[in-house]
Amino acid sequence: MWNVEWDENCKKCVSTIQELDDLLDRLQNEYRNRPTLVTVESHSTGDSLSIGLGQVEGVLNYVAGSRNPPYWSSVGTRIEDEPVAFIFMGEVSEFPARRLIPIDLARNAVRHFARTGGLTATVKWEEC
Repeated sequence: MWNVEWDENCKKCVSTIQELDDLLDRLQNEYRNRPTLVTVESHSTGDSLSIGLGQVEGVLNYVAGSRNPPYWSSVGTRIEDEPVAFIFMGEVSEFPARRLIPIDLARNAVRHFARTGGLTATVKWEEC
């Protein structure tokens, strides 16, 4: 089971990967004009993986259940560090553009996290 949260008043508990996928599909469409960071947290470990939705590229951030470092972020192919904004809990969170990866790759990483509790090797990760 996973807690999915994207705003102070918007959270949902899902129990299957299909439910998670359906919710992320809905949020991807709903936030097309307002890129949003969505956190998927494991009930069993407290580990979380956040995904930036609403664009053709997204960002991933991993935090262990202990909330202690190291923290990990996705790394894409861009070299520029210009900020890209996503809304999380009503606040703007900025990430360097080099952390953006194709949304399909990011979504697959979330599915992998939900299935295994770990980070996929198909994404390049960087400690942040």
